[in-house]
Amino acid sequence: MVWRTDQSSVALARITRAGRVLDKVFFADLVRRSVSGAADNDSIVVELDDFVPMTVAADDAAPVVLSDVNWDQKSGRFTATVYRAHPLGEGELDTFLLRGSIRAAQSILVFTHMMPAGATLSTADVRVNDSYTGHVTNQMFSNAAAIAGMTLLHSVVADQVVLDRDLQKTMVMHKGDPILLSFRSPGLHLAVTGRALEDGYDGQYVRALNLASKMIVTGRVINGSELDVDATSGPVPSDSATLRRLTPSSNAALGSQRRSAGW
Repeated sequence: MVWRTDQSSVALARITRAGRVLDKVFFADLVRRSVSGAADNDSIVVELDDFVPMTVAADDAAPVVLSDVNWDQKSGRFTATVYRAHPLGEGELDTFLLRGSIRAAQSILVFTHMMPAGATLSTADVRVNDSYTGHVTNQMFSNAAAIAGMTLLHSVVADQVVLDRDLQKTMVMHKGDPILLSFRSPGLHLAVTGRALEDGYDGQYVRALNLASKMIVTGRVINGSELDVDATSGPVPSDSATLRRLTPSSNAALGSQRRSAGW
């Protein structure tokens, strides 16, 4: 019997090992933990740019090391360097730069349903979104009570963020309207008739004309027909220019009354 052996100078051997893939979820969680210090912190959202998965040994419990995390909290952009814990001897496979964005989730108000322009808001028209990760500005709201009674300047749809620029306070008192002027002090409450010189919403300070004294006073709007006069602001005399600031309808009505009286 003749035995033959491989006489070639080069022999090829293939070694197959079990492996696992480190995907976007793995690296996003790695970045999240490096930023927040908590593995289960769901208030941080990480998105990666131009990511390529990495394959490592299946039994490697700590296959990579993340270092040099640089996060610009104003823009949300970050960079970090990833090192393979067990280098393969190939530069691009052993270390690479990780890029992306990091955003902290915040609580903001969103609309619960579609509403047309001009609608008056109630707390039932909005809800709190606790996981909003978009760009946050000082024009947003987190408290439903803050928008109750306000009016929409534009139509909105469900889940749209409630923005200050889309709202205005609802005017309950209108220029030229007959109103009641209330004067309050300890143990004393007086009320006289007046006329609003400006539009006003609940709580706003506006000026009004005291029809009895012809003096202009400043007060806080209580409702559409009552003004709580500010005792610290002194009344000022009215003049013809001030009286002309009343609404045309009020002036027309006043002129009609004068003609009827033969003035």
